[in-house]
Amino acid sequence: MLKRVLCLLFVLASSGLFSAAKTWSGVNSTSWNDGGNWGGGG
Repeated sequence: MLKRVLCLLFVLASSGLFSAAKTWSGVNSTSWNDGGNWGGGG
């Protein structure tokens, strides 16, 4: 049980390392799937 908890904590703690800060601009369209609507790092 402790091993599962530690594994879960590791995954949750490291998930922020692989995320990129993006901001919604909506320049091209209203579609969230359009990459041109997003700006920022990454």
